[in-house]
Amino acid sequence: MSPDNGINPARDSASFSYADAFCLPKHPVTGVSSQGQAAQGFHITPTGFEVSAMNKHIVTTPDNRPPSLTVFGTDVTVLAAASQTGGYGITHQQGEEGSGPPPHSHGWDEAFFVLSGEISFQCGDETHLCSPGTLVHVPRHTIHAFKYGAGGGSMLELTSRESRAAELFTQVDAGIDPANPDIGMALEILARNGVTVAK
Repeated sequence: MSPDNGINPARDSASFSYADAFCLPKHPVTGVSSQGQAAQGFHITPTGFEVSAMNKHIVTTPDNRPPSLTVFGTDVTVLAAASQTGGYGITHQQGEEGSGPPPHSHGWDEAFFVLSGEISFQCGDETHLCSPGTLVHVPRHTIHAFKYGAGGGSMLELTSRESRAAELFTQVDAGIDPANPDIGMALEILARNGVTVAK
């Protein structure tokens, strides 16, 4: 993961352009506006990603990828938003032992590929302890959750085109204090982005 360089893309949208981070082409004349918004490609705002072109290739390297977001105890790096690719979203996620989201569901498909550590996945009524190299596919509307095992772990998350995962992660990072989370606000952000927490 890229180190935290103090840049919060939701807070600093005037200075942080995802078009720059993803090597997306800029307008040949105007380039970037005074608000730091790429004339081509996309940028992030406090409410999520805005897209002006989805037919451009993306090259994301360890040196140019965006800063990680703090999402309920997990460090999330958005490698590509579904709203930006037009087809899928992909994030890198890394969490400490015991961290992970509560059981929830949403209207998009999701898959996880475990890179390091052991991660316990709950999918419906089943629980699976997954080691590196394991792929977990979660169909839309399936209640699911995961928890990082001893020593923490990391994984790639892939979501289908309907996903609002990148927008959700950005809003949680901007609006929820990880040391003192406002549960009501967190539930509001989840609901706003199509996520239902299981009762």
